Amino acid sequence: MSIRVQRDSLLKALSKSQSIMEKRSNMPVLQYVMIRGTGSEINLWASNLQYSYEINLLGEGDGSPILIQGKKLLEIVRESKEKFFTFSKISQNELEISDGKARYLMAMTDPDEYPELDLSLKNPIQVQGGYLSKVMEKVVATSALEEVANQFAGVFIHNIPQDQTVSFVSIDNYRFSYQVSTNPELSQLIGEDKVFIPKKGVYEIIRFDTGESPLFLSLEGKTLTIERPGELKFQVKLKEHGLPDYLSVASIEPIITVAIPRKALIEAMRKMHAFSEETDKVAGMSLESDRVTVFVKQHLGEASEDIEVRYSGEAFKIYYPIKGLLDILQVMESEEVEFSFTGEDKLSMIRGPQDVGYQAFIMPVEIIDRPVSEEEGEL
Repeated sequence: MSIRVQRDSLLKALSKSQSIMEKRSNMPVLQYVMIRGTGSEINLWASNLQYSYEINLLGEGDGSPILIQGKKLLEIVRESKEKFFTFSKISQNELEISDGKARYLMAMTDPDEYPELDLSLKNPIQVQGGYLSKVMEKVVATSALEEVANQFAGVFIHNIPQDQTVSFVSIDNYRFSYQVSTNPELSQLIGEDKVFIPKKGVYEIIRFDTGESPLFLSLEGKTLTIERPGELKFQVKLKEHGLPDYLSVASIEPIITVAIPRKALIEAMRKMHAFSEETDKVAGMSLESDRVTVFVKQHLGEASEDIEVRYSGEAFKIYYPIKGLLDILQVMESEEVEFSFTGEDKLSMIRGPQDVGYQAFIMPVEIIDRPVSEEEGEL
């Protein structure tokens, strides 16, 4: 048995696979990678059963598989500066790894212990390279934390068959956002309802969908498989979670709408974040004639910054979690973002002309304005 692979190709594959490999598991074999192939078709396999990779390697082999601890192999390959690595079985239970200079002898693990993986694509559709990563990177910003609301820690792909569109949706306990996209092929693939991709799977897709080449997608039951031809396949076991009726919530009737320069608002919010000493950092937005004032008030003092806007309505004040609002603003592209307010304590909508099909919603924080007492003002 002998397999010879290019060092750079192997290092790239091992680095990518580390993100899904089990650090601690009741199945120690999930800490291993399998390398196998015949002729020039060599692949590296890694899996934690929910997420799996099949990554193409540059090299040649005789068809015999090897199973080896993934993290240890990564450490070995990373330290080498040679161009090739050779894997050779020298006895029934012993494997030799060599870069042409250094030689490593390691115990062989039976490849039959590795779970059977099928990453073949059945009736795939093609999507443009960069399409999934661009949409998901924007929408996942409002996804829930796993430890807070695991059922919403990810991105829904909701099919709207009558329009041949799909809506990418994410939700947490005080925000949600969605991106509507016309894509008849993806709409047909999803079927009558929706799928839910857990957050880790979303970030893996964002990492490898760099836009350099198209992707092929296959959905069979609750298993989504994605291929970047000639390079890798990625598979995720989807979860079944209910999707709230976000479209009815999104059809809000605003009482005030104002366009605010996005970059100026981001800079002002960052300054308020730096000044605030509260655990849950909150900033206010006060809307008056031709300006919005971003401000923070706390017992040690206050800070504010004015931003010029076109507004001539009644004075209005609202408070937001700074980080929660920044998450939304920073993934948008529009020069100006349109805030639609439904009340000081009700859902606000954010959208922009260059962010076509994207809308975000955030609940404000209820703050009771009160004067600072003399004791609170003392240093």
